[in-house]
Amino acid sequence: MNDDDRAGEDDAEDRPLREDIRLLDRLLGDTLREQAGEQTFNLVEHVRQTAVRFRRKHARAELEEISGSLTHDITESVA
Repeated sequence: MNDDDRAGEDDAEDRPLREDIRLLDRLLGDTLREQAGEQTFNLVEHVRQTAVRFRRKHARAELEEISGSLTHDITESVA
Protein backbone atom coordinates (compact mmCIF):
# COMPACT_ATOMS: atom_id res chain seq x y z
CA MET A 1 0.00 0.00 0.00
CA ASN A 2 1.42 3.38 -0.96
CA ASP A 3 0.96 6.80 0.66
CA ASP A 4 -1.85 7.76 -1.75
CA ASP A 5 -3.85 4.67 -0.74
CA ARG A 6 -3.41 5.52 2.94
CA ALA A 7 -4.48 9.12 2.34
CA GLY A 8 -7.71 7.90 0.75
CA GLU A 9 -8.38 5.62 3.70
CA ASP A 10 -7.74 8.47 6.15
CA ASP A 11 -10.19 10.69 4.25
CA ALA A 12 -12.89 8.02 4.42
CA GLU A 13 -12.29 7.45 8.12
CA ASP A 14 -12.36 11.18 8.88
CA ARG A 15 -15.48 11.97 6.83
CA PRO A 16 -18.00 11.45 9.70
CA LEU A 17 -15.92 13.65 11.99
CA ARG A 18 -15.67 16.38 9.34
CA GLU A 19 -19.43 16.26 8.82
CA ASP A 20 -19.99 16.62 12.58
CA ILE A 21 -17.62 19.59 12.70
CA ARG A 22 -19.44 21.30 9.82
CA LEU A 23 -22.78 20.75 11.56
CA LEU A 24 -21.48 22.21 14.83
CA ASP A 25 -19.98 25.13 12.91
CA ARG A 26 -23.35 25.94 11.31
CA LEU A 27 -25.18 25.62 14.64
CA LEU A 28 -22.68 27.90 16.35
CA GLY A 29 -22.98 30.47 13.57
CA ASP A 30 -26.78 30.40 13.74
CA THR A 31 -26.69 30.79 17.53
CA LEU A 32 -24.21 33.66 17.33
CA ARG A 33 -26.42 35.47 14.80
CA GLU A 34 -29.50 35.01 17.01
CA GLN A 35 -27.81 36.00 20.27
CA ALA A 36 -25.35 38.72 19.20
CA GLY A 37 -26.51 39.84 15.75
CA GLU A 38 -25.23 39.76 12.20
CA GLN A 39 -22.51 42.36 12.79
CA THR A 40 -20.89 40.32 15.57
CA PHE A 41 -21.22 37.14 13.51
CA ASN A 42 -19.46 38.84 10.58
CA LEU A 43 -16.65 40.04 12.85
CA VAL A 44 -16.16 36.58 14.36
CA GLU A 45 -16.19 35.02 10.89
CA HIS A 46 -13.62 37.55 9.66
CA VAL A 47 -11.35 36.81 12.62
CA ARG A 48 -11.79 33.05 12.08
CA GLN A 49 -10.92 33.27 8.38
CA THR A 50 -7.91 35.46 9.13
CA ALA A 51 -6.75 32.97 11.77
CA VAL A 52 -6.93 30.19 9.17
CA ARG A 53 -4.83 32.31 6.78
CA PHE A 54 -2.43 33.04 9.63
CA ARG A 55 -1.98 29.34 10.22
CA ARG A 56 -1.42 28.71 6.51
CA LYS A 57 0.35 31.88 5.38
CA HIS A 58 1.46 33.70 8.51
CA ALA A 59 -1.04 36.60 8.33
CA ARG A 60 0.07 37.91 11.72
CA ALA A 61 -0.11 41.61 10.80
CA GLU A 62 -3.72 41.27 9.68
CA LEU A 63 -4.71 39.55 12.93
CA GLU A 64 -2.93 42.21 14.97
CA GLU A 65 -4.69 44.95 12.99
CA ILE A 66 -8.09 43.40 13.66
CA SER A 67 -7.48 42.83 17.35
CA GLY A 68 -6.00 46.30 17.82
CA SER A 69 -9.10 47.95 16.36
CA LEU A 70 -11.61 46.26 18.68
CA THR A 71 -13.08 47.95 21.73
CA HIS A 72 -13.08 46.08 25.02
CA ASP A 73 -16.82 45.35 24.76
CA ILE A 74 -16.53 43.99 21.21
CA THR A 75 -13.52 41.91 22.20
CA GLU A 76 -15.55 40.31 24.99
CA SER A 77 -18.45 39.56 22.64
CA VAL A 78 -16.26 37.75 20.11
CA ALA A 79 -13.98 35.98 22.58
